Amino acid sequence: MDTERVGFEQALKYAINKEEQAALLYSRMANMALDVQAKSFFLDMSKEEEKHKMVLEGLQKRGQSEGIEFAKPLDLKIVEYLQPSKLSDDMTYQEALVYAATREKESAEYYKHMSGVVNDDTAKKLFTTLAEWELTHKAFVETEYERHFMQEN
Repeated sequence: MDTERVGFEQALKYAINKEEQAALLYSRMANMALDVQAKSFFLDMSKEEEKHKMVLEGLQKRGQSEGIEFAKPLDLKIVEYLQPSKLSDDMTYQEALVYAATREKESAEYYKHMSGVVNDDTAKKLFTTLAEWELTHKAFVETEYERHFMQEN
């Protein structure tokens, strides 16, 4: 999506596509996972992205974004100190979590940027909410990373 001023309908269309792509990515990561826990985690994340897509499609049908509220998630800032790998079939669970958290961070930053360039308040609210959703996903992934790879023995 171009960063020119965009309206609510364009913003919504783009967000729906972005959520769909995220769901597909997590589904792919689940299929790649050898670990049962990893597979389950990524399937859950895929379902979360699908839920967001459904919410956005509902807004598209109604033509509004009223009633969307979202609390600010805790940011553990784990991924800010790690280098993500490229997505590959032989990723470890640790690498996949870093990749996923980095992707969620980038999506949140993009949505935050878009909230500043849209030309109406409804689209601004939509992008702000989407940024919060992505930061919540980042928090889920970082919590999973912390649980598996940062525990003291």
